[in-house]
Amino acid sequence: MKELKKEVEKASNELKKIFKEKGFIKIFTHFDADGISSAAIITKLLKENDQLFHLTALKNLTDVILEEIKKEIKEKKYKAVFFLDLGASKLKKIFELKEYGKIFVLDHHQINESLNLYKSDDFFFIYSSELSSSVLCYLFAKQFNISTAKIAMVGLVGDNLNKELSRYNSLVVEEAIKEGVQKKRTVSFFPATEPLPNVLRKNLSENENDILKKASIKVRSEKGLKSIVDLNGEELSRLITTLLLNKADEENLIEDIYIVSFCNKLFDIREVVAMINACGKLNALGLGVAFLLESPVLDEVENIYIEYKRKLLEALKAIEKVEKRKGNSYLIINAKSKISDVLISNVISIVMNSFSDPNVFLFCGLAYENDRQIKISARIKGNKNINLASFLNSIVKNVGGESGGHEKAAGALIPIEKEKEFLSLLEEKLKEVE
Repeated sequence: MKELKKEVEKASNELKKIFKEKGFIKIFTHFDADGISSAAIITKLLKENDQLFHLTALKNLTDVILEEIKKEIKEKKYKAVFFLDLGASKLKKIFELKEYGKIFVLDHHQINESLNLYKSDDFFFIYSSELSSSVLCYLFAKQFNISTAKIAMVGLVGDNLNKELSRYNSLVVEEAIKEGVQKKRTVSFFPATEPLPNVLRKNLSENENDILKKASIKVRSEKGLKSIVDLNGEELSRLITTLLLNKADEENLIEDIYIVSFCNKLFDIREVVAMINACGKLNALGLGVAFLLESPVLDEVENIYIEYKRKLLEALKAIEKVEKRKGNSYLIINAKSKISDVLISNVISIVMNSFSDPNVFLFCGLAYENDRQIKISARIKGNKNINLASFLNSIVKNVGGESGGHEKAAGALIPIEKEKEFLSLLEEKLKEVE
């Protein structure tokens, strides 16, 4: 982490110099919760230093898109360019962009090459695979005495890095709590701030009223219907006991959850993650950033979230009609054009978390991005000795395409004509690890 601290200081010192120059700064960010929360942090940093900037969200960073970015940078002559939550898989091509301006990359996705290849006074790579990109941006903003811990928490939770907190992730959580974020050890049902009957109905097969009766919980209070976070110690204990007696998943029943305030309303932070993801998936980057920066856009963001959930429900219903391939340890969902490419990763995550066969640990989804490319999203469930980013890349490089990601979550784009070849190689490789 010494190298990380050194690079953060070096990059921030350079940006302070750039602030004195005239011109615009460009931000390219990934369109998920981590990318949008990262963009919100850098937006806050630039606004508080009276900087002019443009912001663009990207689904992915391909060679074709990088060529378009290169043309834009050459034409616009930005005084600095940021890549947030993307770029690690394209370091060589992004490094070449330093010819046209100062380049800042803040990313945490897996890299497969030495960072010593990319040393320059015009190129700054702030990287750690242990942190979310939002936490990297938080550390960067701290150099300017700007605290963004609550916003960074959204990206941290969005990338599931709150389960096992590393040193810097812990610092973010501690600072966010000092700023008013509430940490509660309670039932993990989502979302924890909704009325309890609604939450139980969403998370259990048994009737919610029967559960409440068995737990002797009076759900109505003077303020209205209680939520999980409203329960006192005795009520929570009785609810947990009742759920365990009803064969709830003991290992995942209890966890630390975080309650945050945005736009003067309390949220389970996991719901904020979902809302920000919805903004990204439905091309509402500006609304997502504005919400995280406390602008009065709550109604608009909640409407986006409602529409996103409607589309996601349609996608989940479509699973019944698409091609599925199941092995002893894997499930492949080939959605083709029946599920949107921007939703396939969410669908795979939901299927993985609800799948009952304990032997199946690798889940992969395919969806047509357009008439030329297929989007691939893969996830690993549990602790398996497989690096999914490397595993997926070993297949993609044989069919042509681009891939990237993490040990337990990865994605790729391949030519549409390589669909059958990819599936054949994927199943062949999967059978080797069964």
